[in-house]
Amino acid sequence: MEYYLKLFQLFLKANGVKIKDSNYDKIKFYERHRNEFIDWLKQYKLCTYEYKKYLEKYLGISLDNEKLIEFGKGNIDSIVGDNSILITPYAHTFADLYRSNSTLVFDNNNVYFNMNNENYLLNKSDTFMCNNPYMYHIMSTLEKLYNMDYNIIVGVYGKEYDKNKNAKIKILKQFKKNKDRLGANYNTKDDNYFYVLTKKM
Repeated sequence: MEYYLKLFQLFLKANGVKIKDSNYDKIKFYERHRNEFIDWLKQYKLCTYEYKKYLEKYLGISLDNEKLIEFGKGNIDSIVGDNSILITPYAHTFADLYRSNSTLVFDNNNVYFNMNNENYLLNKSDTFMCNNPYMYHIMSTLEKLYNMDYNIIVGVYGKEYDKNKNAKIKILKQFKKNKDRLGANYNTKDDNYFYVLTKKM
């Protein structure tokens, strides 16, 4: 449920809708606009697919790489292949029964993923990815990763007419400030936009 609430909040922001931050008001709005939200989810999934193609074709990023970790995404907007690692608190949104909820854990100069209350060292991975972060605190996680010996890929994408387009890009531009090793790429296709920051070791 939490995952779909995150997507619902993205839907609201993309459409410039402001409602009171109470579950009652959100449920009322959802009941009135359920079909619009479902249509938006379909468009969002298609846009996610175009973003994935953009990363692979134009930026040369392999999304089925065993050294790549994507974190914080669910079944609608995860883009990595089966060989990559997905760290997510939304494992229940996938049909695969073997998936378990997991989170990133930092300890000194090491990064672990926690699953079923056990920490596992990510010693074979060299790249972390997050796209369209749901919450701003994700940026603090990326800040920690940037200061460690990891590659980073972080991007935002959506429709060019989305009301929150500039706000999303602004967050990444603020993250990029004073970070010489971060490269930026912006592009559009049809009515989709893609803005991506990459750091390579």
